[in-house]
Amino acid sequence: MTQKNPDTDQDLEVFFTAEQAADNRTSDALMAAVLRDAMAAQPLPAGIATAPKARWSWPRDLWDTMGGWAAAGALSACLVLGLSIGYTPPQGLADIAISVLETAGISTDDSEFFTLDDMMAEG
Repeated sequence: MTQKNPDTDQDLEVFFTAEQAADNRTSDALMAAVLRDAMAAQPLPAGIATAPKARWSWPRDLWDTMGGWAAAGALSACLVLGLSIGYTPPQGLADIAISVLETAGISTDDSEFFTLDDMMAEG
């Protein structure tokens, strides 16, 4: 392909020069017919469509304000996690909680709190 063959190249040069010398412009009648067909194929312009006016809805506004489905998903995941930890706490959680409370200066001694019997007593 990249090697020159003088016989073939000379034959092709004749065709190339003949094509370059020819006047190959499209006739005005053909161009007018093509443009007329193109205009006929174009859709007619429609009026500007406006979006329907949204109705006011306070539950919808509240839902959007709270964050929508993303916030509901996060809230439900936290709810499930909190219930599962509250119902069946891990073994070391009580020790960690007492340690944190005592570090914060909050007493965990039972004598300072009312017992259930004290609260249930009449009188």
